[in-house]
Amino acid sequence: MERGGVGRLGGDRGRRGPTLPPVTTRIEDDTAAHESRPTLLHRQLEHANEGAEVELDAAEVEHIRVLRLRRGAAVTLTDGRGRRWISELSHLERRSARCRLVSRRSDEKRNAVALWIPVASRDRTLWLVEKSVELGVGALRWIEWERSRSVADGARSATFLERARRRAEAAVKQSRGAWLPPLEPVVPLADALRDTAAEASVRWLADVRGTPVSALRRPIANAGEATTTLLVGPEGGGTAAELDACAAAGFELVSLGSRTLRFETAAIALLVAASALFEPNGDVVTTTRGTEER
Repeated sequence: MERGGVGRLGGDRGRRGPTLPPVTTRIEDDTAAHESRPTLLHRQLEHANEGAEVELDAAEVEHIRVLRLRRGAAVTLTDGRGRRWISELSHLERRSARCRLVSRRSDEKRNAVALWIPVASRDRTLWLVEKSVELGVGALRWIEWERSRSVADGARSATFLERARRRAEAAVKQSRGAWLPPLEPVVPLADALRDTAAEASVRWLADVRGTPVSALRRPIANAGEATTTLLVGPEGGGTAAELDACAAAGFELVSLGSRTLRFETAAIALLVAASALFEPNGDVVTTTRGTEER
C-alpha cells in the first residue's frame, strides 16, 4: 500500500474520489441492490434510532480498510440478531470509524435449522463453520461421538471457539447476512439427544441407508426458534448403539447418495437440502413449475 493510503480511505488526505450524492439519495435509488452494500457488524442495535451515530470496533475498522471504503459510503449494519440498518460511514480515521443510521430495513428471520456436527479436524471444522454460516444456518453444535473422542482439539478449547466465532462473523459479512448462529460447546451425543426431545419437530441423520434426500418434499418448519435438527456423524460412522439412540430420539435417516462423504461435505449437503425445502424469509418458493410468490 502506498504511503498515506489509509488516509485516502477516510477521504482526509491525498487525492479525493468523485463527489458522491447524499447517502439518502443513493439509498432510495438503490434499495433493491442490497448486495452492493457491504455489511458491517455492530452488536448494540436493539434500541437504535434513526440518525444516531454508532462507533465501530477495531475489527470492523480493519474490515473497512480491506474493502477500501471511503467516508460517505453506504453500508448495511447488523447486530447478528437479525436487525439491519442502512447506514452511512460518517467518520473514518486510521483507527476509528462511525456510522450514521439512515433507514431500518426489515429484520431478517432466523433460519429454523440447527446443525449438529462431530468433533473433528480443526481446519475442516473451521471451513464448515464458515460455509454453513454463509448458507444461513440457525445454530451450530458440536457432538462428541465414540469415534471422535480421540480428536485433540476440535471445539473443546476456548481458543478454538474464538477462532470459530471470528470465522462466523466474517461469513455473515461476506454473505450479507444478519444472523450470527450460536456456537454451542461440545456435548456428548446422549445429552444432545435428550435436549432435542422437546425442541425439534424434524430430525434428520445423514446415513446412506436412509430415504433419498430427493424424495423429501415437506416444508421444514416455521421461522423463529430452531425446530429442525440436522445431525452428521463422525468419520467412520456412529456405533450401532449410537445409531439406535438416534432412532429412538426420532431422527430419520436421510441419504445423500451412495458415495462416502467426509463429515463437512455431508453437513453442507444436508444443510442445502433443508434450506431448499424452507426459505426463512418466505419471499419466493422454487417449484418444478418455476417460481411462485408466497
